Amino acid sequence: MANTYTWDISLIQCRPEVGIMTNYVVSVNWSLNGTNGTWTTAPIVGSVDFTVNPDKPDYTPFDELTKEQVLGWVQASIGAENIAVYEVNIDADLFNQSNPFIVFPGFPWAK
Repeated sequence: MANTYTWDISLIQCRPEVGIMTNYVVSVNWSLNGTNGTWTTAPIVGSVDFTVNPDKPDYTPFDELTKEQVLGWVQASIGAENIAVYEVNIDADLFNQSNPFIVFPGFPWAK
């Protein structure tokens, strides 16, 4: 089974007003989690800051934003190469969880 990855948003920070726009998104805290169906990684977390542009032609009002749209901004800002590195790190973590180097079997006399 291939590993799957899930993105999430934990915080959106906004400037109250930028020109005529309200609640202008300036920062997003995000997480990326992976699973192989049995094991789940601790998430990779980060934050992305956005440049304020009072003349933004494609501004979406805050109340109309979707999670997918904001995640699209986050992923575009992070870049495909960095996302690939995060996924490799998650894959390694999942492998190590599935194939531990050290185990704790307890005491043989405690059975």
